Amino acid sequence: MVVMLVAEGWAGSRGSRHHGSVHVPRHAVKAHAHVRDLVRDRPGPIAWDGAVAWCGCVLRGGRRSCGVTNSITGAGADHAIREADALLYGLGDGGLLVPHDSGMLVHRDVVGPLAALAEAAAGASIQLQLCSGHRGFARQLAIWNDKAAGRRPILDTDGRPLEAAALAPDALIDAILRWSALPGGSRHHWGTDVDVYDAAAVPGDYCVQLTAEESATRFAALHRWLDVHMRDFGFYRPYATDLGGVAPEPWHLSYLPVAQPCYARLSVEGLAAAIRGSGMLHEARVLERLPELFARYVRRVAPP
Repeated sequence: MVVMLVAEGWAGSRGSRHHGSVHVPRHAVKAHAHVRDLVRDRPGPIAWDGAVAWCGCVLRGGRRSCGVTNSITGAGADHAIREADALLYGLGDGGLLVPHDSGMLVHRDVVGPLAALAEAAAGASIQLQLCSGHRGFARQLAIWNDKAAGRRPILDTDGRPLEAAALAPDALIDAILRWSALPGGSRHHWGTDVDVYDAAAVPGDYCVQLTAEESATRFAALHRWLDVHMRDFGFYRPYATDLGGVAPEPWHLSYLPVAQPCYARLSVEGLAAAIRGSGMLHEARVLERLPELFARYVRRVAPP
């Protein structure tokens, strides 16, 4: 996919998409003087023709460049994560996360595109709101441990409740991962991915469920509109269909110009370092299975 640079501001519009390209706001693709090269140098193809792709990445000449060897302490006492990788695994933000109008944190280069998407949706009488933005490692770990301990509901593939105590460890791990990400393996760590709903379609005191049934009924108009327009603003659905990993999540939008470089840099080794010693329930078994879990539940997403 080619990123088309626009002269000023945001150029997404109903007629702006051509040949599968994505318009990107200028500030999301030009280098800022205060941003350091924080990414390991890796050969091979890159996702964009522009000079810069965020998530701490500076792309030059088709390669990712860096020179940082600092490390920071992660959630557990025994492991450390490179400063370059802190945002990837939810262990820091590198100054890249900022408050959205909703009060939730998002990546700073997603603020403009989200505002443009919401403004366009408003023209169709849709009030696009966030119900989830950035989640750090600690929050994802708390969700995981609550589910593994039976303090939060666990659902099967069809959305029926399961009893955590009745499941063998492997079955429990897979049941959790069907609907919740591994700590360190969530796209929400990056601030590039958000869960959305249409506030105009429900009462003010409505509790959003984020279910397939809700998406197909109360929020059907929102998702029909997103089907047509979201890519004009750089967004796509990583969990659009069931690929045998994470269950479909039509409400989950990802800002591709920033998310794709983050996705490309994830590794089993980095995820293992984030998890090890973190106090995660079933940690030993998760680490034993991590290459398989990484491939199925982290890497297996819809193509851009």
